[in-house]
Amino acid sequence: MTKSSFTKILAIMVLSWFIILSSCSGGFISPLKVKFTKKMVHSEDDGSIINLPPSSKSNPFLNIHMNSGLVYRLSEWKMSDDNLLIYGNGTLFGINRAQISTGDFKIPTEKVSIAESNQLISRLNPLSALTVLSLGLSMACLDGKTCFGSCPTFYVSDGDSLSLMSEGFSISTNPIWESTDIDALFNAEPSGDEIHIRLTNEALETHNIKTLRLLAFPKEKGKRVIRTVYDEFYQSTIILPATCKAEEGDILPEILFFDGQERFSKAGDDNLAEKEYIDISFENIKSGSSALIIGRRQSLLSTFIYYKILDYMGEDRVADMARLIREEKMVSKSRQRLLNTLGAIEVEVLNENGDWISAGSDFEAGPIARDVVGIPLPIQTKGDVKIRLKMTKGLWRIDLIALAELEDKLEPISIEANRVENMKMEMDDDALRLLLNPGEYFTTFGGDQFDLYFTNPDKSRAYEWFLESSGYYLEWHRDVWLKDKNKIKLAEIQAFPKLALKKLAHEYKEIEEEFENLFWSSKYANTAN
Repeated sequence: MTKSSFTKILAIMVLSWFIILSSCSGGFISPLKVKFTKKMVHSEDDGSIINLPPSSKSNPFLNIHMNSGLVYRLSEWKMSDDNLLIYGNGTLFGINRAQISTGDFKIPTEKVSIAESNQLISRLNPLSALTVLSLGLSMACLDGKTCFGSCPTFYVSDGDSLSLMSEGFSISTNPIWESTDIDALFNAEPSGDEIHIRLTNEALETHNIKTLRLLAFPKEKGKRVIRTVYDEFYQSTIILPATCKAEEGDILPEILFFDGQERFSKAGDDNLAEKEYIDISFENIKSGSSALIIGRRQSLLSTFIYYKILDYMGEDRVADMARLIREEKMVSKSRQRLLNTLGAIEVEVLNENGDWISAGSDFEAGPIARDVVGIPLPIQTKGDVKIRLKMTKGLWRIDLIALAELEDKLEPISIEANRVENMKMEMDDDALRLLLNPGEYFTTFGGDQFDLYFTNPDKSRAYEWFLESSGYYLEWHRDVWLKDKNKIKLAEIQAFPKLALKKLAHEYKEIEEEFENLFWSSKYANTAN
């Protein structure tokens, strides 16, 4: 193989890196509807793309990546009054990053794929939703792999005080992976005429929220409403397991109640993809249709792997994000290789012939907030039921395992916010307007906090609550990610994830014990208190 051929193959692999994993950790959805012609898109026959010259750390800059593949680097800029144009002075680079011209430019906002800047842009400016910030900040974390990544974080009353209950669209780290996320507010007990939800941005990230709504179901005595992995809702009777065992022995006390006392294991000593099993049994089941309920969140293992990828990417990260947006595609083979290696929580049920059959799987991307979901079982359950879970060691923190006897399928009461207050407890009409308009994004930056209020459908009765959010977020670039740039290791983790996860095991095991404390102590702000 020639050096030129190897370079091209490596470039293709690097372009696909962001499809693999996300920091609040996961997989990827619907591309933007960006129109382009074949002539506008760089092909591998055009020659290798070289990097832009380094941006100044001290002087303001705005790098604008266009749908065409061209890049503007501006030292001065401003928006038109209608936000449709960017006026700026700087340099235009071609697809191969050769300089084309310098001077004044008029750039249409609708043709921008993504941007990078060391200057904060007003959240009311639509360009802010497309800008990766590079502010040279490192917070209090020891290195880039222990910094808190929060996704939009939501606090709701548990009947006593505001409690962390949801993180939004944690798989969506690029505009092309914008997604919708539904979380069960399983312990929520709000009261009064309005439901109060506190929205925070507790990391070095830009959060772009397209839609946000509460879903309510009247609560029936002795029942719970369960959302399945297919986003269907059922009135359910909950059955607790008779036994629950893992490698360490009986774990029934840890998984009986959704109380924050989680069961978790350590990652494999020599392989971060090593698997483990949990065996569960239920007795005297009467219903025919059931779903296994799992209350869980991810550990920080996937966050570690994601931040290693950012390390390997270095300053190329934004350019590669732009290519993914421009080309409107996801290289699914790379994504599936790593996701399949790490794996979801796989559910199997023992049938009447004594065979384990697959019931499906569950993958929750975020390590911040616990969520509860049901995996429908493929057979009619009756009498004694045996189920087992297969998962990667050290990847999951499980707080609840139970069986839901599925009864009536339900439709939610959908509620949008009626008012928004900022951190000064002032009404924020702009924020409310953006939240209610699905054609725009409500953008927040690290340290932001907003209090959202929703009308209670009937304050005289109790409800089951779920929160639906859609959007995406952008990690701010940190200088610490430049020191370990390594395209060979990046290509390896995409092409040969099983091998890469074995090589990373020792490094992760060195910090595994203290990772949780380091991660949570690096929060931008503890705004819920």
